[in-house]
Amino acid sequence: DSQIVLTYNCSRIAKMRTLDTEEKVLVGLAWAFAVLGLAFAGVGIWCLADTSTLLGYANSLYYNSQGSNLFGLQPGFTLVPCGLASVFALPICMAATCRPSKSFLIAFIVYMCILLLVELPMTITVLAGWPTTKTTLQTALENSMKDDYVGLPYSYTHNEPNSLIFDKLMLENKCCGINSNTDFTNNYLTYASVWYNGYRSYALGNGTSLTASIPAACCMYNNVQTMINNSDWLNYRNYMQNQLCPYNQGYSYAVGCYSTLTTSVYSVISLSVGCYFIPIIVQVAALVASGVVYHTAHHANEVADWTQYDKRYNNGRTGRNGRGQQQQQQQQRQSKRPDRGQDDDEVYYTGRDAERNSNQYGGGWGSNNYRRA
Repeated sequence: DSQIVLTYNCSRIAKMRTLDTEEKVLVGLAWAFAVLGLAFAGVGIWCLADTSTLLGYANSLYYNSQGSNLFGLQPGFTLVPCGLASVFALPICMAATCRPSKSFLIAFIVYMCILLLVELPMTITVLAGWPTTKTTLQTALENSMKDDYVGLPYSYTHNEPNSLIFDKLMLENKCCGINSNTDFTNNYLTYASVWYNGYRSYALGNGTSLTASIPAACCMYNNVQTMINNSDWLNYRNYMQNQLCPYNQGYSYAVGCYSTLTTSVYSVISLSVGCYFIPIIVQVAALVASGVVYHTAHHANEVADWTQYDKRYNNGRTGRNGRGQQQQQQQQRQSKRPDRGQDDDEVYYTGRDAERNSNQYGGGWGSNNYRRA
């Protein structure tokens, strides 16, 4: 049984023909599309899994304040399914070319068109929605700072997740507030009203407390990443370059976090647009190549079927009547239609009989290179 199966498989492989140039181009584009799909799915998984980046902070702030993720800032929700869907185009293309099949080629064209119709609106939506995304992001930041921010160490001791996220944001990106450190210096129309009105008491550790002018997260630290990774929030003063910083603003950062955050988020959105735009180019090229393959194969089979019919027609006529009778019948037909020459007469009869008997011999995709799947 194993020998029979092996012989059958070898015979199937032997029947696989060498690909034409346009088919090689199509297969190459399908491979490129699949590899890009895997790469972009990996980028999407990374975006969903990594919460330590600015994108993770922005989504966490928005989620905690609004109860849902900011779809425009999280490309992972669309990159993963679209990337995985791109991989399935490859086996369809291989089935349409390596063992030629009209049905699989049409299925490949339809599948690529569906993906194109899905990815193109996503790309346009992301690009057109960036101004709205910036506004939504700023609103989320303002609401979080105004209503939730209490600063170190209260972010940890009072179990305020939004406040701790903002502390991490300022510590890791060396920024202070949304626009600048002046966000914390005025209790009127300030984003940090909760912190200003109730959490400015700064303990030095020797029993002395001062009134802070800026949060401790705005200060410069040594080994700040170690403190964050170890969640050593209660000992945050030991990492400060100047322990009086919250009081006198020495060794602190003045630049706001909004510009840093929007720059980072915009780079991620640009990456997601590139993840959509590059496959769209490959898809369009693959659709053009598949159209060329379809047209070339269809035309080649038509020519092959007409040639096959002409041979059958002429051989059958010669076998029945002989060469002399064939020439005599041809002369009789020519005499009945004096307006036609010999060449025209042959073309006329070939075309007429081919049209009349086309159903007898068949043609198209099932007769030669491409089979009906």
